[in-house]
Amino acid sequence: MAKPAGPEDKDDLLQFVQRRQVQTFTTLDKLEEVLKNHRGSRQGQGRFQFPQLPQKMALVAELIQKGFGTRVCYVAIGNNKFDTHSGQAEPHRALLSELAQAIQQLFDQLKAGGHGKRVLAMTFSEFGRRVQENGSKGTDHGSGSCLFVAGPGVKGGLVGAHPSLKDMDSGDLRFHTDFRRVYATLLDQWLGCDSKAVLGDKYEHLDLIKKA
Repeated sequence: MAKPAGPEDKDDLLQFVQRRQVQTFTTLDKLEEVLKNHRGSRQGQGRFQFPQLPQKMALVAELIQKGFGTRVCYVAIGNNKFDTHSGQAEPHRALLSELAQAIQQLFDQLKAGGHGKRVLAMTFSEFGRRVQENGSKGTDHGSGSCLFVAGPGVKGGLVGAHPSLKDMDSGDLRFHTDFRRVYATLLDQWLGCDSKAVLGDKYEHLDLIKKA
């Protein structure tokens, strides 16, 4: 049981609430400004057209530049576009092109505002693809996958080894890196968080981040 709040406690609580209220109103003003600019930049795209990944990344860049303080932003291509069970070749090419364009645009925009070195981008998916083509010129769900980590603070190059197409796991690629090692590396070395508290265990770091 907590004891009743005294006069000093009530004053501290009042000041805390007042500070948070001012911060909330300030954040809402910044958000309204960003959204107004973002809506204006999308005029002519069609009322019911969902924004593509480059537009979403542009909005993230604006939020960072306005100093919102949000440390993790998440956007998605959406609508299961990578779920290419049929006719995979051309859609997959177009999707990877959209992804590359969006990441390039994000860092160009951040660099222009002096924020590029503060940001990393990481891709992820809840499933991979099988290697063997199915009867519809696509690929089905698989257990192996890849992800990309991009930004000025990232060491370039392949982490691990190229998977072998001769040594498969029931038709799936054999993975060589636990994805939680990527998360642990970014949590500990980039965000300054305790990865064990987030992931429930300690995972060996990968050589991803450039030394300061």
